[in-house]
Amino acid sequence: MSRILTYIAVLLCFITITEPGRASESAGMSRRYAVRIDIRNAYISGVCIMHSDNDRTLSSIVNEFGVSALTFSYDERNRKVKIINILKQMNKAYIRKVLKSDLKKILPELRDYTAEGSYIYRNPRIDIQYSFTPLSLE
Repeated sequence: MSRILTYIAVLLCFITITEPGRASESAGMSRRYAVRIDIRNAYISGVCIMHSDNDRTLSSIVNEFGVSALTFSYDERNRKVKIINILKQMNKAYIRKVLKSDLKKILPELRDYTAEGSYIYRNPRIDIQYSFTPLSLE
């Protein structure tokens, strides 16, 4: 079941990424990660789909039920994160600010991450841990 949801999420990501007038063959690199964000007494887990094209990365974190928890873009040239869509329960100014700040630090590292296993980033000030585990494209 989770494999089907993953494929649906990937398909939706490619549909939303392709801009009018741009051929899908010119699309850049795509990566998938199992992601878990641990926050004190709760966590968010799911699949993170990242699509990089030139200096821009568009990403979406989708949970096991197919609900998009977070959609964001990252401009590598300006090092700016823009949150496009976020769950209603997480749509608070403080949460958005922390996510932007943490994602600015995570995304450059994650793009060049080639080691086996998970990439883990911990924000000790707020006690949040982000874990990204590469998924195979099979």
